Amino acid sequence: MKYSYLYFRMARPNQILLIALVSWGSIMAVNHGYQWLPGSYLMGLGAAILISISIHYANEYADYEIDKLTIRTPYSGGSGALQDSGFDRSLALKGATVTLMLGIALALVSGYLGYLTVQGIGMLFLAVLLGWGYSMEPVKLAWRGWGELANAFLGAFLLPVYGYSVISLQVDRAIILALLPFALLAFVNLLATHWADRAADRVVGKITLSNSISVNRLRSIYALSIVVAYISVYWYSSYPQIVRLCSMAVLPLSIWASIRFAKQHSPAPSVIPMVVFLIVQIFSWSYYLLVV
Repeated sequence: MKYSYLYFRMARPNQILLIALVSWGSIMAVNHGYQWLPGSYLMGLGAAILISISIHYANEYADYEIDKLTIRTPYSGGSGALQDSGFDRSLALKGATVTLMLGIALALVSGYLGYLTVQGIGMLFLAVLLGWGYSMEPVKLAWRGWGELANAFLGAFLLPVYGYSVISLQVDRAIILALLPFALLAFVNLLATHWADRAADRVVGKITLSNSISVNRLRSIYALSIVVAYISVYWYSSYPQIVRLCSMAVLPLSIWASIRFAKQHSPAPSVIPMVVFLIVQIFSWSYYLLVV
């Protein structure tokens, strides 16, 4: 039971829920005229969840020492499961390896059965490279100032594009443009998350944008990203009107988050608009599909 609870916590179930990004991409594909493929969706979602869990376990293993130093919040500093349990951190690496192999096996079987395309499988392998390379040797993107960009690309862009391709069996330019606003909101959320960990990161020599450039510049980058995100929502012609209006309704939360950025330890003000924006997108696209 102790081991089961350990692996449950290290998987960070609240973040695994964001695998809804795959569903979001799939919903947009149906809105663009593609037929719903339940087998492809379920197989594709299962592979994505397993690979996402393996990435979380790998990060828990790699950031073990940093997470002992940081002041943890519900959104930053790791799960704390290993530190609280007293177990050796090698358990995280073992779990990462097992779930990675399961995820890859499911992806390959799905491809063999015709549920996933070569393109979709390729995106999953890219997710593995970026996710494991985020904190693991020899790449360690998060230690070299590329963590925020890599994570935003992986979580807010690659996953929904993958979800779109699971249904459409291809990638259209339209989906790439549609995802820019959320990718920018995910990027500023990561700035806030790394801001909370900046002291611990400096101690161990981890370079992030949040601990390597000035606060004023960080705030400027944050504000500019918010401006570009919502201008993109307003001008993106392929958004149905209901999607555009619902998405713009999140703007006050993002303005509040921009004002609060770097003024408090918790990244919650930046997490909230990102999550609300995702929920709004999923429900407004679904409404447009089912009602309009």
